Amino acid sequence: MKNFRLFTRSSVLGVSLVMATTLLPLDVLAKKSITDSTSSDTSTSTKKKTTKEKTTKEKTTKEKSTKTKHSEKKSKHEETNTSSTTSTNTNGAADQKSDEVLHRLSDFYVGLKTWKTRLIQKLVASSDTKTVELLSVVDVSVKQPNLIALNLRAGMPGGSMYCDGKDAYFYSQILNKYNVKPATELEKLFSDSSSRYVNGPYAMYSLLPSLVGKDPYASIMAGVKKAEYLGAEDVDGTPCHHLRFTQASFSWDLWVDSGKDPWVVKVSPDLFADLANTAPKSLGRALAKNTKMALTFRYKNWLANPSLKKNVFDFEPPPESTEVKTFAPDAAEEKPEKTEKSPMVGKDAPTFKLALTDGKEFDLSKHKDKDVVVIDFWASWCPPCRESLPILTKVTKTFKNDHVVFYPINVGEDLETVKAYLSKANLDVTAALDTDKKVSELYGVNGIPQTVIIDKNGVIQVLDVGYSSDMEKRITSDLDALVKSKSAK
Repeated sequence: MKNFRLFTRSSVLGVSLVMATTLLPLDVLAKKSITDSTSSDTSTSTKKKTTKEKTTKEKTTKEKSTKTKHSEKKSKHEETNTSSTTSTNTNGAADQKSDEVLHRLSDFYVGLKTWKTRLIQKLVASSDTKTVELLSVVDVSVKQPNLIALNLRAGMPGGSMYCDGKDAYFYSQILNKYNVKPATELEKLFSDSSSRYVNGPYAMYSLLPSLVGKDPYASIMAGVKKAEYLGAEDVDGTPCHHLRFTQASFSWDLWVDSGKDPWVVKVSPDLFADLANTAPKSLGRALAKNTKMALTFRYKNWLANPSLKKNVFDFEPPPESTEVKTFAPDAAEEKPEKTEKSPMVGKDAPTFKLALTDGKEFDLSKHKDKDVVVIDFWASWCPPCRESLPILTKVTKTFKNDHVVFYPINVGEDLETVKAYLSKANLDVTAALDTDKKVSELYGVNGIPQTVIIDKNGVIQVLDVGYSSDMEKRITSDLDALVKSKSAK
């Protein structure tokens, strides 16, 4: 699963801090969402419908179980004698059964021209003194290759996200504001800086971005060190395959319908472990001691290849809503004069040595008085990192004759994982390995990607956190100005 890191240019929030700042005012958020009449009515309706569905399904469990066994045998036979249209288990992370289930799931979603579902996100956070539950209900309609409509029906956080094939629209219900951006691949929409404001900070954990992608298998397995089949299990009366995935900093569970159509039924990431592992040490320890969280994504009412009218994907601005360039109040593209710089900018870059993927060593001090150095803290499971890394590789190569060097610094992953990702992504770049995260701490990394540009004098001139659609233009401008300045000569 592609873990979640989203930022604006001026933001310094990683997933750990996004979680922390989102969770601290949960009681306030709860008053606006769970006590909202619309939310309550919808939740009640959903519960009644679920109860009714469960009763009906219980009556046909034996019959469905028999059909399921036959379907599974047939599916296994088909998988053995036909080639998958999606990626293969190249790194051996998945056991045989989980690999079969994932390929069947991936091929199924790739083969759909249209689909609909209802996604229910439930977050329960508890401390020593209180427990708060946040619920959101989102209706999703998709028409491949580039049409999508996400509508928040109840709860928080959120709004709506549309793509009509030409433009993508993000609407924040809380702010009553929206912005418009050029259409892109559906999976990439969830990595856009605006997505966090309308889809919430946990959207990437839902698997929805992977399901709308060109290769769900590859997207799901990104960053996975181990995938194991835990057995058959019912979810509200639906027979499912239960799979567990282990990644560098967290694990997550997936339930897939074991019947005729391998729909995703439920996703449950171990958010508490991820928060404890990825937060800065002091914050992580405090949260680990006092906060417990449980996050689940429940998919319901799946429809395969329904007839969808084109206007389903048309965005109509709500009354009195206003269009903005960004939702961030102090983002650089709206108010550059108020963009806060990192306190590290203008200071000597901390020196360090790291092993490289080619077996050599990266010693920052050896580049002083010789090169402009661009370093980028990243990980293979981070969606914004996967967007920014190719751009940084491309841009820095154009400045090669100007003594600009680029070293992406992988955070927390092993050599095999990093090399496999770079090869699969066709990135001709040598990466440094910050396996123990000591260099990340040295540079105050709280979220990734974090891009740092160091001039020939060894002074930090640029420190940006996050990815945005204008990254190529910004980095090109930054480097162009730097190589022409006196400090770079």
